[in-house]
Amino acid sequence: MSIRDEILALKDSDGLIVPAVVLEWARRHQRSALHQAINWDVNYNIEQHLLLQVRNLITLNIKNENKAPEVISLSIDRRADDGGYREITEVLAVPRLRRIMLEDALHELDLLRRRFAELEELQPVWEAVERVRRPPPPRSGRGRGGGIQPAA
Repeated sequence: MSIRDEILALKDSDGLIVPAVVLEWARRHQRSALHQAINWDVNYNIEQHLLLQVRNLITLNIKNENKAPEVISLSIDRRADDGGYREITEVLAVPRLRRIMLEDALHELDLLRRRFAELEELQPVWEAVERVRRPPPPRSGRGRGGGIQPAA
């Protein structure tokens, strides 16, 4: 059986897949694909769990007076082993970092679009995302020489 099949077979009577149930099943079925896919190294998992807690503490606590985040983890920062966070005001001040932040946002919106593609109510949102993604058309009205273009 594939990991997908094993997980789907663990749905409860309400059709819910409960991660704790999946983990316990994988723990008991050592020959399963699911068991083989999980890293059971306790030291590794403790370290990863602690890092996740610290990431959550950073994102939950570094906020401004309006409770908006003050830091962001850009895709270029997450490629490093430890990753990191930058202050949003500093990112917005550097054109290259601002462009990366926009690309990251558009990527996350694409993920949301795929996740919620069936909701027709969100079509105006996806159209707005496409307008942001496309560069604006060139301005018309003046030619190269700076003069007015003759009427056609």
